[in-house]
Amino acid sequence: MKKYLYIIILTVISSTAISIIFINNEKKGIDYWEKNIRLCQNKNLKTEREVFDYSYGCLKNSIRSAVFSDDFNSWYLAAEPIMANDIRLEYVCHIPGHDLGGEFNEYFKNDYKKAIMALGYDICGGGIVHGIFDIWGKEKHSVGEWLRISEACIEQNLIRYSTCGDAIGHAAYESVGNNLSEAINICDMLQQDWIRNSCANGSFMQKYFPQSSELKLIRKETIPNWDSLITFCDRIDFKQSGTADGCYGGAGWVIGNDIFFKSQKYSNNINNFKASNEGFTNTIDLILKAFNSCIKNYNLKSNKGDPSVCINLVLNRLPLFWYMDSEQFIKNCEKVSNIIGIIEFNYEDYDFFSNCIAGGYEHINRPKMSLLFEKFPKVNEIVRSRNPNLAGLVKNI
Repeated sequence: MKKYLYIIILTVISSTAISIIFINNEKKGIDYWEKNIRLCQNKNLKTEREVFDYSYGCLKNSIRSAVFSDDFNSWYLAAEPIMANDIRLEYVCHIPGHDLGGEFNEYFKNDYKKAIMALGYDICGGGIVHGIFDIWGKEKHSVGEWLRISEACIEQNLIRYSTCGDAIGHAAYESVGNNLSEAINICDMLQQDWIRNSCANGSFMQKYFPQSSELKLIRKETIPNWDSLITFCDRIDFKQSGTADGCYGGAGWVIGNDIFFKSQKYSNNINNFKASNEGFTNTIDLILKAFNSCIKNYNLKSNKGDPSVCINLVLNRLPLFWYMDSEQFIKNCEKVSNIIGIIEFNYEDYDFFSNCIAGGYEHINRPKMSLLFEKFPKVNEIVRSRNPNLAGLVKNI
């Protein structure tokens, strides 16, 4: 009798366990995740540090839950409009994505392609798929293995845009023992221009500004003289197209981030979105210095890369206060443009003003960016040319 009783009890327990697992894995839908993500948001906070402390753990749990319940697509659809209008939350969201890489790698049973296809979305700065590449970069790989993971990224981007290209660069830098030249050589072997470009850019990012919480604590790479970042790319013997632009663009990205940290101290200390006049003056001076670094000796080079890609990445990484007041943003771009004057690269004029405004598209919320697009149509064209997936940005607002 006891034997049968045990069987009945075990059956009930097993059924209950299965039911619980089923409930936990049940897809919850967009409305659920929207409410879940908004619990991580506090719009009254003024600084990046406050937002990080408030939101990091909450976002990490939210992302983990969505992936483990096989409902990340719903999470993305819920998060995308929230992040588009809360830039600081988007910034914070990038880091838990990196930090979850180990858990996601286990969840997908080391099937990197499956993980990339499932997590490759243009959200949180691509940090969620980047975590998978952080794990990949912990080991050395053959050329064939790099080509296969690159192919998975290419295939994923045919479905929807994600930043897995620069994540390959992050992984390459770690995999080769933190050697930037060797990492860029791996990028130069990949299959298509755009992924070679993104990969080289990502290698630069990883050397100077790694994003996982672990590496942020232990990696303190000093930013060298800006000119040396450019001459580093001059010395590389690129075998395929696209990689050179990624290298010079990566240099510009590092310079822009250096400006970010040098200028951010001129915010009013209680709000990263606002600055004193001194802050804008300091930032303009640094932009002019960066511009000179990007174009230095260009005429002496054998056209390895167009300096405009370096300048564009600088303009896309400036301190938050640079982008936030639309009228001040326009005035500042006009001021720098007037100082620089007409620029000609590759027999075409480079419109510094329009590219300066275009640099704000990652940092300015959609309604405000839409107004800038309407006021300056060329800016819309520039942003769309850099990322075809943004083609419907104005239309969809």
